[in-house]
Formats: sequence, C-alpha cells, structure tokens
Amino acid sequence: MGLHSLYVVSRGSKAILYSRLYNVTNEQTNEEVGEWQLDLFSKTQVLWNTNVNVEEDWVRVAMIKDKLVVLDVIHEVVIFLAVKDGGDYDEIYCFLVIKRLATVLKQLCKKNVVTEEQILINYATVCICIDEMIYPGGNVVEIQPDNIFAQSELRIEDSLLFNSSKSPSKS
Repeated sequence: MGLHSLYVVSRGSKAILYSRLYNVTNEQTNEEVGEWQLDLFSKTQVLWNTNVNVEEDWVRVAMIKDKLVVLDVIHEVVIFLAVKDGGDYDEIYCFLVIKRLATVLKQLCKKNVVTEEQILINYATVCICIDEMIYPGGNVVEIQPDNIFAQSELRIEDSLLFNSSKSPSKS
C-alpha cells in the first residue's frame, strides 16, 4: 500500500493549492474525505500557521487517526504527506520524499522562494512533476529531481506537440 494523500497548502490564506488522494476507496464519501482534511489541518495547524515562528528544514511528524503524517514548511507553503500506519512507507522514507518534493518546488519557483503565487503560476509543471514522483496508486517511483524534471519536460513537449498537431492548418 502506497501513500494515502498529498497536500500543498498556503500558510497565509490556508488555501489548498494542490491535493491528491491516492488510496481512497469508492465507499469513502466526500464527507469522510472532508473530515480527514479537517482533522489534518486543525490538528497540525499549531505546527505551521503564520502566527508561529516556524523553522524551515524541520520536518514534523504526527499521527492522525490511523495515518502517519509528515509535513514540511517551505517558505509560504506547507507540504503534507500521509500514509496509512503500517503501510509500505515509514517516516524516514516520507521525510526523504517530502524533502525531494520541496527541492523540486524550490527549483520551479523564482529565486527558489516557494509562494502561493509561484505555485499557481507553475501549476501545470507542479502537477506533472508530482505525477512523475508518485503514481496514481500512491507508489513513489522517482525521487531524483533531475530525473523528475527530465521526465516532466518530455511530457510537456509531448503535450505541446499533440496540441499543435490538432490545430487547424492555415491556408
């Protein structure tokens, strides 16, 4: 069993900038998912809200219900990575994944400062990079930033070629 969920949240506005649920069954309702998000954010807020002086590069670990949650504050955003307790990944591996994701986000953003605005400006590339790291079942397949960027560039080029081939020819 892979990851349960991944969230990127703005510290200031507390807006969810990116979210992905990986191992959610069809039986789980939107209400249950909403309860999970509420628990996740409310029980960890003391660790990352803007009123608290949070030292960067200090990854935090928490247990919420039956999930191990690893969170990291990078500049103006927080990354949450959750895995079912007893799953394939432990907190050390989740730490590695979250730090590599932080590296990718920093490289995508201007001046290596990760802000809500920079995430939104680079949203398509952020999504592609995360998809290259973590497959739909929640399995982490790539954590080397250079490989992630190489694969994401290929996917961006493919989509540009595909879209340009669909455009009507000019006479």
